[in-house]
Amino acid sequence: MNGGAEYVDVDEVLAILGNPGPFQIIQFIFLSSIYLPLSINDYVVIFFGIAPLFVSCSSAPGDHNLYHPANSTSVANFTSFNITPWNSEDRTCSCPDGFEYVYPGRQWSIIGDMDLVCDKSPLVNLATVIYFLGWVIASPISGWATDHFGRRPTLFVSYGVYTVSQIGLIFSRDYISFTLLRFTVGSARQIMNTAFFVLMMEWIPPNKRVLWGTFSENQYNMGLLLTALIGFLLQNWIHIQIFIAVFCVTAVPLFW
Repeated sequence: MNGGAEYVDVDEVLAILGNPGPFQIIQFIFLSSIYLPLSINDYVVIFFGIAPLFVSCSSAPGDHNLYHPANSTSVANFTSFNITPWNSEDRTCSCPDGFEYVYPGRQWSIIGDMDLVCDKSPLVNLATVIYFLGWVIASPISGWATDHFGRRPTLFVSYGVYTVSQIGLIFSRDYISFTLLRFTVGSARQIMNTAFFVLMMEWIPPNKRVLWGTFSENQYNMGLLLTALIGFLLQNWIHIQIFIAVFCVTAVPLFW
């Protein structure tokens, strides 16, 4: 007793609902499903940065249909006319009229949209680094935010930022806006991860938390498998991003 108020252990209240009960199971399913969009965004960059089969310089002298193989471990490996080899010290290209790209089937990536070849080729990997940099910066903030503002409010706000950024990526056609939005997605993703996982564990009885926490990781694995399926079916990075944005918007009611 303290000032006439009686404090009760929350775990004792949860035990009344079950061990766990239907309400807790539903909360667990909804909250753990957040792993799906998080997992997709962690690995979808594989399809965003896929290299073209061939690249040509539109202003190349002679045969403009002469394409250069890019099937090495590098993004581009050019050896003809004014395009220097990738492994040389000079990685600059002179193509005033732009590049032409050939992808297998319906594939298309940010390399073709943003001309990330030659001296710009390292920017493909840098985009991934910037995404995970958002993780690093948001990590110390996420714990403080969930404690200060509450788990669910923090989850709602971060998921809103996450969803808006996903929609913005659909219209991103330049490297700066793409990386800034991906950085925002990475930051919001990490805050979401902290908020939903703590909230999910708080709904579960203490003696079940280790097992159920481990089981929740299956949702992350499902997202990884879904990423491969999405990449196989859609192939174009813009179409993949549209799917992710629609998925995020339609999932909003699950966390309300």
